[in-house]
Amino acid sequence: MKDYTLFVYDYAWHWYKQYKSEKKCRKAFKKSGYANGRIAKNGTIIAFLMFLLSFNVYAELWHQDNNLKIAGGSPIDWEARLNNPEKMANALTKIDTYFLRLSTAKRVSESSLRRLARLLKSYNIKTAIDTGTATWAGCRINRDFSGEISVIKKLQGYGFDIKYIALQSVLSKPYKARDNKCNEYRDLLNILPRYKDILSYYAQVQPKFPNVSIGIVDATPAKTGTHNPDVIYRTIESGLRVRGYKLGFLLYDVPMTFNVPLNKVPNTPIGIVISKGQGTLKDKVLGFIRHIGKFDIYVNADWHDTPKYSAPDTDVTTSMGTTVLIHDLIEVMK
Repeated sequence: MKDYTLFVYDYAWHWYKQYKSEKKCRKAFKKSGYANGRIAKNGTIIAFLMFLLSFNVYAELWHQDNNLKIAGGSPIDWEARLNNPEKMANALTKIDTYFLRLSTAKRVSESSLRRLARLLKSYNIKTAIDTGTATWAGCRINRDFSGEISVIKKLQGYGFDIKYIALQSVLSKPYKARDNKCNEYRDLLNILPRYKDILSYYAQVQPKFPNVSIGIVDATPAKTGTHNPDVIYRTIESGLRVRGYKLGFLLYDVPMTFNVPLNKVPNTPIGIVISKGQGTLKDKVLGFIRHIGKFDIYVNADWHDTPKYSAPDTDVTTSMGTTVLIHDLIEVMK
């Protein structure tokens, strides 16, 4: 009986990791043909699936291709890997969400985007949009996000299953240009103009995509040293809530040398961006993950000279290889 129970739990874990929701689990399980068998009759597998889902024991893994330190850039093999998807097969089974830079999507070909969307769909991988449009929006675009809405709708039309929108550095990117156009954005601790940018983005974009979760990628803890931005996060979370919106998530972007505790925000999934974790940095990545603690979301992302290639995923010096490494390290922590 013990062996049978372990088998049931292992099988339940397989379904949970593949489908991530009660509705999808039940539907796929029923379709599989096991619904009339011994496992379903005693209810053990369904009970265990509900246990996993209710306690959210599974952390999401996001992958973002390197832009090679170029705005709108992409890895050297952006097109080539789509001709040989088997070189990414292992990574694609582990990735929950593909983190697509909007700036990259605007520069690559429509055909490659459509092919990528089909590939992600075949692996049940969701898409998160990484956008910097809200950053300094008050002085750059007069807080008009109509163009952004059009681009996101176009990507949905290509076949991307967009579940998240991440406002990149909307709180933490200081304005350094030698002009007087955006002086209110030079001080990171002057939250008011950035707060208005965030509220304006939600007010215009969220009603157009009601089923998409909008959140923030933030480097404020690293940019301001030991300053704890907890008050800022709580202000934003409560400000959105009273207006009928929700801070969908908060992704911390800090270097691996960062040693200040990262606080959680009420009612908000918290994630961590892991950068420069390729190749021989395995021990460093593991140490960072262990030090930083457990999070709801882990993101592999780079904006450096390397890694230049995204595949094959058997090579830890590629971005997909690094994502596999991070997945396995997270598994070690459980």
